[in-house]
Amino acid sequence: MKKFFCAICALILFLCCFGSPALAAGDTVKEQINLVYDSSRSANNTYDLYLPTSLKKGKAVNVVLFLHSGSWTGGDKAEQAGYCRRFAKKGYVTATMNYRLYNTKNMLTKQDNYAWTVDDMLVDIANCLNAINQQLTEAGYTVGNAGLFGFSAGGHLAQLYAYSRANSAEIPVVLVMTQCAPTDFHSETWSGNSYAGDLALQGILYLANRDISVSEDAINRVSPAAYAKKTPVPTVAIYGMQDSIIGTGHSKVLQTALTQGGAPNTVLTSSTAGHSMSFPDADSKKFFAACDQYCKQYLEAPRKNGTDEEPTKKRIPTWLKLLIIWILIVTVSIVFWVLVIRYLVKKYRAKKARLQQNNR
Repeated sequence: MKKFFCAICALILFLCCFGSPALAAGDTVKEQINLVYDSSRSANNTYDLYLPTSLKKGKAVNVVLFLHSGSWTGGDKAEQAGYCRRFAKKGYVTATMNYRLYNTKNMLTKQDNYAWTVDDMLVDIANCLNAINQQLTEAGYTVGNAGLFGFSAGGHLAQLYAYSRANSAEIPVVLVMTQCAPTDFHSETWSGNSYAGDLALQGILYLANRDISVSEDAINRVSPAAYAKKTPVPTVAIYGMQDSIIGTGHSKVLQTALTQGGAPNTVLTSSTAGHSMSFPDADSKKFFAACDQYCKQYLEAPRKNGTDEEPTKKRIPTWLKLLIIWILIVTVSIVFWVLVIRYLVKKYRAKKARLQQNNR
């Protein structure tokens, strides 16, 4: 009995070590750190790449790019490393990047290593996607679609890029996933925040646009919700209803804009969470379950042409090809038999003429 019990334990241990899906070969991830996506400058220009070892070169690979938080003035790509590994283990190529930030060195004159307006940050996202596309293509992979994932300021950039310029890079963005992302810069949307009054929002808008006015146009230029009404990009988002940093009005504004634009969306709220990446377990599970579902449904879909891409040539339907071939065959047959008949008629007339000549 003792030997039998030991054998059973050994079998269970073997299955745990070698039969568990969590340790399958396809779930391991290869990490490449501090790759440069823009060699024209010396800082805020790198990304980390996470490659599942299960990638196959005969099938399109899809990318999720992560954007860190930091109020557009700080933060680092390492913040999103855990999320990168999570999504990479599900078979997606993932990356986390450092983008140009607002900095006191850049208050009066534009510096290469820092952002002058929010547009510089969006350009960095496009350049990073292009660098990832080049690296994967050179390695022999076929690149499919991209999704953006961001927290706080990174979530704002993810939404703004997806809704305003989804096709500006070589990899089209077809999905956006965010946590606690500022989605609108009207002061009423920020109600409930403890530090950002109208004056603080004016400062953010100035940095975003380098425009001292707080006009409707200036607000809409950097508000993802203004673009979401026109660009239907599938979206998963979650907000804390105790958020004292960006307030509590963003979830409703975003969901309304996405619904008006006809975009598939799941906008979740957590009644007890604040401005944090760590939501209560139940809310976190709902968010990531929605992310996984949207990745399957939209990120893994066959790539479609974007507005900035060359249109694909229309293919001739199979039935039309067969009809054309049939018409050609019939035409050739008719021409053949016409020639044969003409030849026979000509030969018959020549023979008849000879007989008539002989009878004379």
